Amino acid sequence: MKNRALRTALVPVLVLAAAPLFAQANTDVDAMKKDIMYNLGLVYERMGEVEKSLGCMKQIYEVDYGYRDVAPRVERSYERNVSG
Repeated sequence: MKNRALRTALVPVLVLAAAPLFAQANTDVDAMKKDIMYNLGLVYERMGEVEKSLGCMKQIYEVDYGYRDVAPRVERSYERNVSG
């Protein structure tokens, strides 16, 4: 019974201690995903798959407006649609 009470008391402490580690891991995954999506978008662009390329860039744009040159790429596509 004593061990169970101790475990129950330690769970919130362990969760609080681990939270920064999980946050860092999530940030790393997000950064990696953006990098992969960006490079995939560039590949699509070189293959002439403009809509697929733009789709990749828009996914990044939604979560990180300032990532590399994503904002100008996405905004140019809207300008082309308005003027074209």
